[in-house]
Amino acid sequence: MKTTKIIEVRNIKDRDWTRFGVKHEGETKEGQHADIVARKSIRLFGVETNRGNGPINYDHTFKVGDTVATGSYNLTYTGPILAIGAKTVTVEGVCGRTERMSIYQFNFYNNTLDLEAIARRNAIESQCI
Repeated sequence: MKTTKIIEVRNIKDRDWTRFGVKHEGETKEGQHADIVARKSIRLFGVETNRGNGPINYDHTFKVGDTVATGSYNLTYTGPILAIGAKTVTVEGVCGRTERMSIYQFNFYNNTLDLEAIARRNAIESQCI
């Protein structure tokens, strides 16, 4: 019987990037972590400190097929998870396009996910667009 390997990501970090030959280090989210079982699930947990009402503890586990947030502008877009890898999560995005999100991006949109609140905000915002 094959054991499942859990990939632990502590203090989730964005990718490093280069602009005009200058290297910049990606942002690190201290206290925000992920446990990944490739092709099966991802667990986001930790403390979100960038909130007006104070820090929020979170612990969410997502599986392939679960609905998650993929991005936002005026509306918050949602879609099902298509694949989970060691470094990325692939989600069906707007108009059926697939979006490959880094663990940092996935954590940003989904660490305090509330699908009911998203649906309410989207319904109100849709009337204003």
